[in-house]
Amino acid sequence: MTRKTPLLKILKVKTTHLKSNIRCFWNPNQHVATATFFIEMEDLQEKGGEMNTLHQKLPYQQKFFILWRVISRCSSWMITKKAVDFVLNKGKKFVEEDLTGRPVSEFNLMVLEQLNVTVHAIKIANLEFPEVNYEKLSRDTIKLSTCGGHLELRGLYRSVYQTIREGQFKAIVTGFETNLKIKITRTLDGKLKLQDKVCSSSIVRVEIELQPNLIDDVSEEIRIHLIDMLNTKICNYVGEYIDKIDQKLANMLKMSSIQLESKENKIQFDGKMLNDVMLEGEYFDLALAGEFLRSNKRAPFQPEIIVKHESDAEKMVYLYLSEYAINSFFYQIDSYAFFRINLHRIPEIESLLRLNCDASEDCLGRYFEWKNLFEPNSGRMEARPITCPSIEISEEGALLKLNLTVDIGYQKVGAKARTVIMGFNLLLEIMINSVDIKSVDAPKIMKRSISPSRLYQIQPQVSIKEMKVSSIKSYVEQIEDFSQDFDSYVYTRRELIEEMLNKNFHKIFSLPNKFPIEAQHISINFRRKTVMIGFDLKLDSTRSFFLHGKK
Repeated sequence: MTRKTPLLKILKVKTTHLKSNIRCFWNPNQHVATATFFIEMEDLQEKGGEMNTLHQKLPYQQKFFILWRVISRCSSWMITKKAVDFVLNKGKKFVEEDLTGRPVSEFNLMVLEQLNVTVHAIKIANLEFPEVNYEKLSRDTIKLSTCGGHLELRGLYRSVYQTIREGQFKAIVTGFETNLKIKITRTLDGKLKLQDKVCSSSIVRVEIELQPNLIDDVSEEIRIHLIDMLNTKICNYVGEYIDKIDQKLANMLKMSSIQLESKENKIQFDGKMLNDVMLEGEYFDLALAGEFLRSNKRAPFQPEIIVKHESDAEKMVYLYLSEYAINSFFYQIDSYAFFRINLHRIPEIESLLRLNCDASEDCLGRYFEWKNLFEPNSGRMEARPITCPSIEISEEGALLKLNLTVDIGYQKVGAKARTVIMGFNLLLEIMINSVDIKSVDAPKIMKRSISPSRLYQIQPQVSIKEMKVSSIKSYVEQIEDFSQDFDSYVYTRRELIEEMLNKNFHKIFSLPNKFPIEAQHISINFRRKTVMIGFDLKLDSTRSFFLHGKK
């Protein structure tokens, strides 16, 4: 029997008429926590209400509801009704664009056992797509249904009976009633899967016009054949869409790698699904493993809770990252023996490391004696973690804690290796107050790449909460005087360092074009131990690109 250890002792949710204690327990084997909600509704007790768990229907639910849902996971996706409506409306446009003008296979009929009729050169002349609705049938099954709609087919006919007659064919089809049931689940390797697809289709009315007219039996046989053919083709067409979407969804949730210096040293983000998709109310909830691994080794600490709010519906999609997910990345980086931060790549620090500068500028060369012993542009500043970097997330923002040992080195004239001339420890706490994400244009060199990607720039607004310099050591006599006052030198430049962080503390990341969805209107908010990333979707307008990746 798995031992359950307390993850969160008591979390109190306060509302006007609700008292609630929440106890969470972590199950290391299942890699997920269970939360038991003890709910006391004093006012409802007097009205005949009773205590319930969150998984049961609360009495007077229309008046009293839980404001926060607390789930212990590393990461989680939430797809809102706004996203589902957007995809359905976009899908209607895909179908209209794809089918309008498309040829339809010819067919041959034998009427009254003697009259041979062939209908050919058929094209979809006009299409008004039916209304699409969806409903939840269970916690993992939905039903898509259509009603209404209008389709006009035009073509030619040829009849053979003693003589040959040819003319024009026209069919008016109205009322498409299609039902599609889909079960959304996950595979054993944690990928999203659409299965148990059941499609049925019926057509309300079909009118046949032949010019010149043939006997009524011909029109009736054509009408019956068209109904059977269209019902079959509709479900086949829908199945093609679902299968292609299923393939693309399977590639979205998987393990992705960040390679360090060799193939053996890769940090992997485990994006596999932990559980089946949960359909709750008007949103879809996908729980992910959502942590970083190296050589399949997990971080030794336990996942934190993810906090979701009932009002998270403004955006189409929300990605929730727990404090644990981010700290698991820092842990894997820190466990890499050769991990270091090349601070000299920051332009302001590169300028500071110069040995020659004007009197109006600030560079270390102003504080060196015998600086001509070193190559003028050989300065390097490298930092290594003393303790594992970590982040603490609250409603105020994300507090990044760094405890680093920093070395400053130069290359002596005539030497091949650099000499460390000074070292110090730096304790730095950086508060990330807000984060902006926006799409950026790819540089020309990237536009010529074989696998184009969408680029986004993440730009946080940061402030220094604490900065402490200690254990200052000089290893060459030319810098001893400067090292004694180095802590004052750093503290007096705190505002400049903060300005430098805001200017350089950003990252450009890419998303591949394999799946034609683009995130836009991105927002980031902080909650207790949770980062919430909300965004809307933008889909490519052509069905061929959506299904096949071809313009």
